Amino acid sequence: MTVQFYSSEDAGAPQLEVTRNVGGNYQNSIDKVMDAILVTGYGSKPGCGWTKEMSSDVPDSNRTVYKNKSANQDDMFLLVESGKENSLTIRMQIADVVTDPETYSGYSQVVAGCQTHGGQQYWMAVGDERTIIFLFYSWYVRNNSNGSSYLPYCIYAGDFEIDEGSNHKGWGLLSSYMLKGTLDTVTHPGDNKGTFGIDKKNWLFSNSELLNYPWWI
Repeated sequence: MTVQFYSSEDAGAPQLEVTRNVGGNYQNSIDKVMDAILVTGYGSKPGCGWTKEMSSDVPDSNRTVYKNKSANQDDMFLLVESGKENSLTIRMQIADVVTDPETYSGYSQVVAGCQTHGGQQYWMAVGDERTIIFLFYSWYVRNNSNGSSYLPYCIYAGDFEIDEGSNHKGWGLLSSYMLKGTLDTVTHPGDNKGTFGIDKKNWLFSNSELLNYPWWI
C-alpha cells in the first residue's frame, strides 16, 4: 500500500482532545485518532490498512488493540491508550500475543509521553499497513519549537529491516521516553522534549519531506 500522510489540520481529521478531566482520572481521544489513521481513514484519505482487534471493556479505559500487516512472519499487536494521570498523556506498547486488552505477553517497554501545554493540540503521521510514525504537539510547541526544547513527541511502531536468518519478529516500538513494565504498571509520562531531533518550527513537515525522510522503510 502507498505510504499516506495524515494531519490534524486535514479536512475531516479527528482532533486530539481531552474527553475527561477529573483530578487523577483524565482521558483523551487518542483512540479516535488512531482509529482514523490506522483503520477507517477520514475525509478523502484511507486508513493505513491496519486492523482494529479489540477495545477494553474496563470502565474509564479507552485501551485499544490494533494489528499491522507485517512483512515478517508474524504481525505486531499495538496497544494504545490515554493516561489517567495527565489529560494529554499517550501510552503505547507492542506485544507478540494479546488475549484481551488487559492480558498480553511478549511485550516491549511502554511509550509514555505527554504534552504539558493545554489548549489546541496537533498531530501528524505517516504510515502504511506495516508501520506508523506518529507525532503529537501542542499549540505552544507549534509556535515555539527551537531545536533543543519544546519539540513534538514522536513514536515509531512497526516493521524494521532485519538481516537474513535473524529474528522473524522484525518490528518494534521506539520513542524518546520508554519505561519497563506494562500499561497497567507504568504511570509516569515523559514530557514534551521531543525525539529524533525534529524541530516543528524550522522544519515544516511537508508531505514530501516526511515520506522521503531516510528513517522510513
